Amino acid sequence: MLEKYFEAAPTLARLRLGPTGPFLDGFAAVLDGAGYARWTARGYLRAAAHLGTWMGAVGLDVAELRDEALSRFAAHLLDCTCLRRNKGGYRDAVVGARLFVGHLADRGVLPRAPQPAQQTIPDAVARFEHWMLHHRGVTQSTLEAYRPILVELRDQVGDAADFTASTLRQFVSARAARHGRSRAKTVVSAVRMYVRYAVAHGLCAPHLADAIPTIAEWRLSSLPRYISPAEVERIIEETHATSPSGLRDRAILLLLARLGLRAGDITAMRLEDFDWEAGTLLVAGKSRRATRMPLPQEVGDALLAYLVEARPDTPDPHVFLRLRAPIGRLRTSVSVSSIVHRAAQRAGVQMPRGGAHVLRHSIATALVRDGVPLSAVSVVLRHHSEQTTAHYAKVDLPALRRIAQPWPTEVSPC
Repeated sequence: MLEKYFEAAPTLARLRLGPTGPFLDGFAAVLDGAGYARWTARGYLRAAAHLGTWMGAVGLDVAELRDEALSRFAAHLLDCTCLRRNKGGYRDAVVGARLFVGHLADRGVLPRAPQPAQQTIPDAVARFEHWMLHHRGVTQSTLEAYRPILVELRDQVGDAADFTASTLRQFVSARAARHGRSRAKTVVSAVRMYVRYAVAHGLCAPHLADAIPTIAEWRLSSLPRYISPAEVERIIEETHATSPSGLRDRAILLLLARLGLRAGDITAMRLEDFDWEAGTLLVAGKSRRATRMPLPQEVGDALLAYLVEARPDTPDPHVFLRLRAPIGRLRTSVSVSSIVHRAAQRAGVQMPRGGAHVLRHSIATALVRDGVPLSAVSVVLRHHSEQTTAHYAKVDLPALRRIAQPWPTEVSPC
C-alpha cells in the first residue's frame, strides 16, 4: 500500500526498515480508507518511519511504545534537523506518530491505553434506562442527560423504597436551583419519570408520582425563533452546489427548510431510509416512531447530487458524512447547526440562537401565516399534540390583528 504514496524504490526500502517498517503498509491502508489527502498521508507515514528510526537509535522496541515514549519522541523532534530538511511540520509529525501508535493498538500489537474511569451506574438506574429505551422509545441522548441526576438522587435519597414526598421535593428544589430554567426542567422530568417507573414496578408508593414539583412557567409564553421565508431562500441560494461541501450543505438545508426536520434527524439519517421509487423518506424522530414523509423534487435532486458527486465512498450507512479525514458521520446536532450558521453568514442573514431548529420554526411560522390549519402543521412537524403546534399561532400577526380589541379609553384623573 505504500506504493500508492511513494514511487522511488530507495524511499520504499528506507521506509520499511526499522521497528515500524513492517506496519507501514497497513497504516497506509488505514489512512487511505479514512480519506486523508495524499500529501497529508505521506507526512504521517514519514512521521511513523521517523519514529522507527528514533526508536532504533535509543533502543526501543515496538512493544515499548507508550505515552512516555511518544513524549520523548516529541522532544526529539524539536531539535531534529529532519523536519527542516524535509520541510515538515512539528505538529503533523507528532500527530502522525500518535495515529500510528493508535493503529498498532487497533491491530492488537499494543495494548489500548486505559480509558478514564467511568461513573458506575447503579443497577436500578441501569434497569430504568433499559426499560425506557425498549418500552418507552426514549432516545439514548435523553437517558444520558437523566443519568447523573438519577445517580445523585439515589446517592442522596436512597432506594425507591426510601422515597418520601418531602425528600423528593427537597432534592428536586435543591438540584434545580443549580441550573437555568431549561436544565431545571430536565431535573424535574428525570425524577418524575424515574418515580413513575418505580411506581409501575411496585418499588414505591403510588402517590409519590404526584409529589414532584413543577418549574413555574407560563405555558406558551415564549415566541418561536424564526426568520422570514425570503431569508430562508437567500440562505439556500447562497449555498452553491459547486463543491463537495456545497452539495452536502445544500441538501441538508433543504431537508431542514422544506421538511422541517430536526438536526438529530439529519445525523441519524441512513441510506436505507429512502424509497426512491415512491419518493419518500423514513424519519424516526425524537420518540423513534417512524414517519414516512414525501420527498419533494427539489430536495430529492439535491440529495442525489450529493450522493453521486460528493459523498465519500465508504461503507458507513449514514447519509451525511464529514468531508475531511477521518471520514465518518456527522455525530452531533451541533455539527448540523454549524452548517446552518455558516450558510447564514454567507448569505448575510442574522440567524437567531438555535441553528438548525430555526429553520424548523421558520417553516412552521410560514405555514401558519399562510392559513394552514394547526392540525396540518402538526402533521408536518410530527408533533404528538396540537397543543405543541399552538406555539406558532402567536406569530400569525395578521390573524391576531383581526381579533385584537382596542385598549379601553383611560379615565381622566380627577
